[in-house]
Amino acid sequence: MRNGNRKCFVLGITTFIISASCLGQGIYAGINGGYGFPSGRMILPSDQKTTYSGSSSSTLYTSNKYSLGKGIDFGAYGGYMFNKHWGAELEIGYLIGGTSTSTNEDDSPTIPSTTTETRKGNILRFTPALRYQIGENKLKTYITAGIIIGMASGTDEIKDISGPNTGDNIWTYSGGPTIGFHGAIGLMYFLSNKLGISAELTGNYQNWSPDKEVLTTSTLNGVDNLSKMPLSQKETDYQASYTKDPFNPTPATSPSISDRIYLPFSSLGLNIGVHIFFGGK
Repeated sequence: MRNGNRKCFVLGITTFIISASCLGQGIYAGINGGYGFPSGRMILPSDQKTTYSGSSSSTLYTSNKYSLGKGIDFGAYGGYMFNKHWGAELEIGYLIGGTSTSTNEDDSPTIPSTTTETRKGNILRFTPALRYQIGENKLKTYITAGIIIGMASGTDEIKDISGPNTGDNIWTYSGGPTIGFHGAIGLMYFLSNKLGISAELTGNYQNWSPDKEVLTTSTLNGVDNLSKMPLSQKETDYQASYTKDPFNPTPATSPSISDRIYLPFSSLGLNIGVHIFFGGK
């Protein structure tokens, strides 16, 4: 390469790098975490409390909603800013779900009883998203919007704590991807040209349809029941469509078949995080 051409080439590359820095182009990454509150909820069995007065009794019913999406949420992300406003990123996050419980209490003067049902879920999320940000100097406002691709699991426990009999039954749900929508709006304050801290309001909207339900625990008055039960009572495969033949029922040695169920995993939450920009602000 001749000297003149070499100088032009070097000058061109230098100009490109300076322009990229001025426009805010470059690679960025970060970590964040927070708490999600349930949204897009479904009905749990109502809380019930039965009380007695003389020979009569009354039951108070209280509606109870839940979403498996509530709980502690944390993750890491990385992306690229095409200019000072627009970027694309991928976040990998995990939700440690909180519990949702309904209670049935019967204050019978002879044999009082209490039964609870508790549901909980976890999910690994992959979220490709677009980022748009505005602002000058150290403070920027941004929004992100993308698609959630998730892998979830869940449990449903019904426990007879007291009464004529005590027992514990736990079902686990697994399989089946979940796809939903993610959106967030936040503020970012840059401590330096490379390092910033952020706070954002987030929304995750999705339902989950598991492939399988398995009874993993079953006790009655402290005695295990699981080993005595046939497979058809312990496992259920959920299918979008299936055919039942009353003359050829599912054998006891095979899982039962049922139509699909849909469980809520939506949440609204608050996250805080650390943001690192490698390409200049």
